Amino acid sequence: MKETTTSYAYKLKYLNNPTFNKVRNFAKKYIDDLPKEVVDDIYSQLERGVGKIDSEPKMLVYLYSFGKMHQAKLNVAFENIPTIFFDLPEINIIDYGCGQAFGTMCYADFLSQKGIAQKIKKVTLIEPSEICLKRAALHTSTFLPDAEIVTVNKEIEDLSNDDIFCGENTPTLHILLNVFENNLFDIGNFYQVISDNLKGYNQFACVEPLVEGCWMDQFVDFFYDPAPTDQIYKVFQKYELNPDKPWTAHIRCFSFGELEEK
Repeated sequence: MKETTTSYAYKLKYLNNPTFNKVRNFAKKYIDDLPKEVVDDIYSQLERGVGKIDSEPKMLVYLYSFGKMHQAKLNVAFENIPTIFFDLPEINIIDYGCGQAFGTMCYADFLSQKGIAQKIKKVTLIEPSEICLKRAALHTSTFLPDAEIVTVNKEIEDLSNDDIFCGENTPTLHILLNVFENNLFDIGNFYQVISDNLKGYNQFACVEPLVEGCWMDQFVDFFYDPAPTDQIYKVFQKYELNPDKPWTAHIRCFSFGELEEK
């Protein structure tokens, strides 16, 4: 499942040295050509980022409006992943509630900017919106052309054991961006589906806005009792992440499983 024959797909096909900022600029150019009242109307339909995205205009306005914020939060999470993880020559990625694959794109960007030569063997994209999932696969294939891409068109609460794969010999990066914000699913069942399929070494990067009642902490607590001392817990109030923006962030990074000594 991948977007292939649209004008957007052709633009990405001929994009040299893709970066998240270059992709976001496509959205900016689209918005610049529209009357402000039209852009404002599309933005209002996004319901501050939690509304259903079911059209290309909504995807582009979302990418432009929220992309920079998500990128900043994800980069903080990636910066706090243990250095040893980046020494691994090959990993898999599972991007939950991936949207347009912001998490995967930003991770590929992060590796490039840091000069880290880590191969991404397989990327599993999980997303309920079919139009977003197709674009996520397109974005992923542009940034990681050699990776195997698996698409799962499901809500989080509908995931089964067949949808989650962690290789015994290939470490897995689990990216969870804004998965817990709405709290509309059984967090215990979500944990169970993941934990039933954890093999080898797993690194989790969980990123949410700072909202009351977020289930991220409960999700992490399922894995550990007591919580490990080496996990990362970061909270950013308004204007702390970016002095010019009222962005908030709640970030948890932790690992599960052991790395074999080489």
